[in-house]
Amino acid sequence: MKFFLGGTLFCIRNIFDSLCNFRERSILCYYLLSHDTAQTSITPERFDKHLRALKRAGYSFVSLGDVVAWYDGANILPNKAIAVTFDDEYADFKTAALPILEKYNVPAFCSGRQRRLSQIAPYGPHAY
Repeated sequence: MKFFLGGTLFCIRNIFDSLCNFRERSILCYYLLSHDTAQTSITPERFDKHLRALKRAGYSFVSLGDVVAWYDGANILPNKAIAVTFDDEYADFKTAALPILEKYNVPAFCSGRQRRLSQIAPYGPHAY
């Protein structure tokens, strides 16, 4: 039922999008890519499907730096802009997430545990 309702609302939104030209800006935060059954993880295959579906639906991936610049008024984001972030810089980021991000040319921001923001390494061609 939850998926039916979500799908129905998404279809209604798409109908209105052609009339209203919505300017969507979203930040997707992932935690762990794993075959583990933890509630905070998804499989690399599902993550790949997420990115592929968003690309096909016309979403543009932007860096977190682009979002910050937009928020500060120094940048204009494309319609349907999405920034991708990862929490806690697990080892799976480099082995599971990074190859998929590179496959779709998606910039991502990966935060590390107990480090200053200036010490966190961004990933991607337009990373913050």
